[in-house]
Amino acid sequence: MTARFFRPGLRAVIAALVLLGGSVAGCDAIDGNPETWGPSEPYAHDPMNETSVAIPVASEGEVGSVARSLEKAGFFCAQVRANDTARQIWCRLATAGSTVSGESVVTRVDLVSTPNGRLQYAYLGLPDQVDTTWGTDRAADLMAMLDASILALWPDDAGPVRDTVNKVANPGTRITKDRSDPRPPAQASITTGNATYAIGEGRYFVEGTSVSGAPALTLTVTTKAATDRSWPYGGEHYAKTTTAAAPGLEAGGFDCYGPEQSPCTRPAGNQDINYTTRGRTDQILTAGVGMGGGILEPAEGLTSITEWGFPQGLTFLTDRVRPAVEKQLNLARLTGESFIGVLEGTVVVIEARKTPPQPDGTYAVRVDLTVGAPLVTVPGT
Repeated sequence: MTARFFRPGLRAVIAALVLLGGSVAGCDAIDGNPETWGPSEPYAHDPMNETSVAIPVASEGEVGSVARSLEKAGFFCAQVRANDTARQIWCRLATAGSTVSGESVVTRVDLVSTPNGRLQYAYLGLPDQVDTTWGTDRAADLMAMLDASILALWPDDAGPVRDTVNKVANPGTRITKDRSDPRPPAQASITTGNATYAIGEGRYFVEGTSVSGAPALTLTVTTKAATDRSWPYGGEHYAKTTTAAAPGLEAGGFDCYGPEQSPCTRPAGNQDINYTTRGRTDQILTAGVGMGGGILEPAEGLTSITEWGFPQGLTFLTDRVRPAVEKQLNLARLTGESFIGVLEGTVVVIEARKTPPQPDGTYAVRVDLTVGAPLVTVPGT
């Protein structure tokens, strides 16, 4: 897979989901049952030839078509996990965010397919809104993403889906007089002959969840091909366990806590290593950390990552992928250029920000590294 650099200024309102064609069968209110949002226990199974080697998305099948559409819209997509029964495709689009923080606004799309590319499930996570003014903007953002893909393929779904999205985005009399007051999230679903679209305000919809203002909308699609206890969950190709990573990190001044040696913090560098792990295990799925770079002293050049708490390197990574990741990390620390791509079968995201050079040629770079992709989100589970 060809690595790609971030392209600033991309629009963050096109994403895609694919369904088999079918006539609309009806519209029902979501009752909070996790099965409405997707499988209730997709990861509750013994290993089924799990692999976490990231590869390009196969072009065949519905999910291949979705990935192509997303990539045309500026997304980066990769197949990040697979087993005997399913594949996980992870797509990400980052656009310019706050001019103060420099942090990107991220739209994420997760897809699960059968081995031959038939869509089982899709999760679409719109970024939190900067402008929370009440109105139909949320619906327009979501529909723009759907119109670019699934609804272009199945135009008969467009009207009913649009009505359902508008219903959630404009809940009307359910809103209190003060829109900042907490309230239950508006939710609705619509079922076609082959899938259920579920739309809700907010993110996760666990019991007791409340929202206020105009939070981002979340959408999932579950097709008849979806099966429980079958989704891939590996991370062993690229990441160690938190327990195995801890001694090397502690040698650099990090403090790792608890029986799973997480989180890890380094007060001297104001750093945290943020992990996501698989269930209640210590197997790392994603690891993220920030550090500095640039040329702060003209005669010294780029400082080593040892200065940032890694005398033994990025010990949360396996030996097979660590050299390539560290090489790309140091390139970003030197140049200030962001990166997203697959290195040695591993998804790597580096967001970098560079200060203007001073008259003596010195400049500073801030980088945030994330390695690996999280498991697919199913709201309510």
